[in-house]
Amino acid sequence: ALVPVLPYWSFQVRPIHIVYPGNKHLSARVRCFVDWSIALMKVNPSVRMSPSELAESLKE
Repeated sequence: ALVPVLPYWSFQVRPIHIVYPGNKHLSARVRCFVDWSIALMKVNPSVRMSPSELAESLKE
């Protein structure tokens, strides 16, 4: 059985940046990760992009 070790511990939300070359030929792995990250940020209230960042990401 799992036993809570630090039940009162919490982490501080920190920004995450996805940085990759601006060319159109991303590897399938990078494209998959970027797409997954965008989808996660759309539905998870604790991990969100600003509206302008989200709009920019959807252009591709």
